Amino acid sequence: MRSGDTASAYDNVQKAFSTRTDPRQMLSALASVPGSFPAIYALFEPHMKAAGGAQSASDVLCESAGFIREDDLRHLKELGADFDYVHPDHGTLLHCAIEEDNVAAVRTLLALDVDVKIRHPDGSTLPDRTLIGTSPQRREIRRLVFAKVGTPEGWKDPGVDLPVKGHWYRAERSIGISEYKTFPAGMILQAGGRCWIKGKSDICLTFQKKEGDYFGMVVIPLARLSDLKALRQVEAPESASK
Repeated sequence: MRSGDTASAYDNVQKAFSTRTDPRQMLSALASVPGSFPAIYALFEPHMKAAGGAQSASDVLCESAGFIREDDLRHLKELGADFDYVHPDHGTLLHCAIEEDNVAAVRTLLALDVDVKIRHPDGSTLPDRTLIGTSPQRREIRRLVFAKVGTPEGWKDPGVDLPVKGHWYRAERSIGISEYKTFPAGMILQAGGRCWIKGKSDICLTFQKKEGDYFGMVVIPLARLSDLKALRQVEAPESASK
């Protein structure tokens, strides 16, 4: 199936579907692993496509955003994939590729003239999605996006990274906005994952006091990304193991 042949992919997926009761759940799982991702081509087999297969493909493509290749993107485009589809939680495939730091995918999607004006479901613009990160991959993604849409007026590279999930941080000063939890100065918390607030482009982060002891959501406006510089990575406190 690696060649993207829709007919052979269709035959294999039909067999796989016979072993599970919820094909939609299987599609998401198939799309999330490089080895099984080519099965998504089955959705563009004429019969499957006529039955809404292309729409189903659009709904799961973000699962592959971390590894999807240039040749896959170009082939899927030829088959009729809708790269401007907006997933209600994740946004477009371009948003997801940025989130995963997949430089090749970002470069290819931009070359395929995807709609760069589409906002993420949280309201953030495409440049907003690139703002955080100091890795070479993230810097290159910023360069690619800005070359396509223009550099924001007054742009200054924030030079900050998000807290790494599972690592511990101490705040040198209180950060966050009062509508949610604030991370008090001197407190040590463990970083959880990203969170999203519908209609808000602010950076939403989860933290916990220790395993199973949830602290809450800390929300940082895009205009105050420097607040992230107040977090210092530290060793886990003794209380974390109790």
